[in-house]
Amino acid sequence: MKALVALIATALLTVADASMLGIKIGSPESALTKLTIKQIARSGETTKYRTDNGNDFVVTTEEGKVVFMENDWNQKAEGGSTLIPGFTFGQTSLKEIRKRFETKGFVYAHNQNLVTKEYLYEFHCFEVENPVPQILVVVTKIPFATNVTENTDIATKLKLDAIVLADPDYLESLWGEQKSYSEGNKRVRL
Repeated sequence: MKALVALIATALLTVADASMLGIKIGSPESALTKLTIKQIARSGETTKYRTDNGNDFVVTTEEGKVVFMENDWNQKAEGGSTLIPGFTFGQTSLKEIRKRFETKGFVYAHNQNLVTKEYLYEFHCFEVENPVPQILVVVTKIPFATNVTENTDIATKLKLDAIVLADPDYLESLWGEQKSYSEGNKRVRL
């Protein structure tokens, strides 16, 4: 009986590797040859694919290993499914993501948001509990046309637009080392 309890406890505590389409941070570049989706572009070490639901999947490698993966929404309802279960593009709010993870995560000082003519994009990061260190970045957006008041919880209006899994060192090379962590920050499970 003790052996069964120990086995069940180990299974519950074991963390599965986070992945997109079976590709993981740290996977060899050769793993990309197993993808069955259409490759639509390649530039240097970055390859762009089109997923079955019309969204984009971008993979960057360095020194023969995957260091960055991004799933971008095509802005169509049929493309709502993400490559990480439990999220829906255009529907899942930043508030729901924070509730799921029980943390607000952190932001990179030099990549907290992006402003366009129509939208405010925010980049929120979470350290993933995983055998290979990695960061989950959720990119959410809100149209400037959204009616908000001083009492509006903006996190309920910021909706998921892209999801990134990346090597922490690679993200620092892009966005710098300076980060701002929320109080009670912790690693998350996908």
